[in-house]
Amino acid sequence: NQLLLPFLSLVTTAEIERNPTVKAEAVAAAARQGRPMSGLLFTYPVHQAADILFCHGNLVPGGQDQLPHVELTRTIARRFNQRYAAAQPYFPEPDVLLAPAPTVLGTDGRKMSKSAGNALELRDDEDAT
Repeated sequence: NQLLLPFLSLVTTAEIERNPTVKAEAVAAAARQGRPMSGLLFTYPVHQAADILFCHGNLVPGGQDQLPHVELTRTIARRFNQRYAAAQPYFPEPDVLLAPAPTVLGTDGRKMSKSAGNALELRDDEDAT
């Protein structure tokens, strides 16, 4: 997404580091690989903001775990508008549309996630489920 570089200029590393997902991934990367996480993974919340804002979305479906990502997206939109589009805001500051369904638990009782290895795939056979 071509918005990544301009958006990165609108946030600090400290703001990204405060994101709970980034914190958790940093710990996991250190435990798994014995080294810091990659820059790509570190900037994932800004990639996510670019994906939300490029289509001028004003509602983002998600759960409670997405709130920090959307708040960073709102910050980026606000700063972009102040810097480059003060007369008429270009990007909306999106809100979260919280899912009414509870978190779906994975095979190990934690939140289901493909990256955590606890997901049930649609094509899994009966033995896997």
